[in-house]
Amino acid sequence: MGGYPGKDKVKSRIERYCVIQDRCQEEVRQQLYRMGCHSDEIEEWMIHLISEGFIQEERFARSFARGHFRIKYWGKILIRKHLQSKKVSETNIRIALEEEISDQDYRATALRLGKKKIASDNLKIRIPEDRQKVYRYLTGKGYEMSVIQDIVKEILESSE
Repeated sequence: MGGYPGKDKVKSRIERYCVIQDRCQEEVRQQLYRMGCHSDEIEEWMIHLISEGFIQEERFARSFARGHFRIKYWGKILIRKHLQSKKVSETNIRIALEEEISDQDYRATALRLGKKKIASDNLKIRIPEDRQKVYRYLTGKGYEMSVIQDIVKEILESSE
């Protein structure tokens, strides 16, 4: 690091950093720290960025939930865990999960992932060990056990 770049450069860099994609407060704080800012100065920058609309936690949480569900097919448990690690408030996490992921899309995605796992690994859903592989896979993607059980039951019924 070449030292503190100066207030004007910090302002343009951190605003550009926030404009490129939605950021949470924790990410921005870490970026300011990497730029050489001290803690009291970081708080001043945070006030500026929030008041000017560069940072909005709810917008970030919604964007994160929507993107990770639609692109990476993550379940709500995994999305919640990652948002919590970024220190997003529980209120914003709840809003993002409830309003950005419809129950219908959520179940349809879990079903599609389950069927894809069965097909790609050539699993026999009637065999308990193979069924456990589907459970583990969907659990690893962050889906709730109740959703997984419903999906496996649906797949079993359709295979009769």
